[in-house]
Amino acid sequence: MRRKNQKSFGVDIDSTLADEFSDQYESRGQKKFRALEGALRLWLTLSPREQTDWINGKPMPVYSGNQADNEIFQDLAKLADDFAAVTEKIQKNESARKKGPQTRKQGEPQ
Repeated sequence: MRRKNQKSFGVDIDSTLADEFSDQYESRGQKKFRALEGALRLWLTLSPREQTDWINGKPMPVYSGNQADNEIFQDLAKLADDFAAVTEKIQKNESARKKGPQTRKQGEPQ
């Protein structure tokens, strides 16, 4: 029996896709409704562009090792460059702090 906060929906989808989905969640010991809820939660996290790509059948491979297939490598390269720049700034700041201003003791000649 369905609870008040639950809705049911039915759609006709490609039978191969439905079979692959069923095989996957069943082999993992998961329930169909939980697997579908998880898929919907993931869908809601996608940007409109990513949703459009998936709708049009052009999803980006999630775990591709080929840099041409996946933007993650570009993001990682930018992150590494940013990290190196920040590290360099920190090192310069630390070395300048170690040098500090030169102070004379009272009574020393100028």
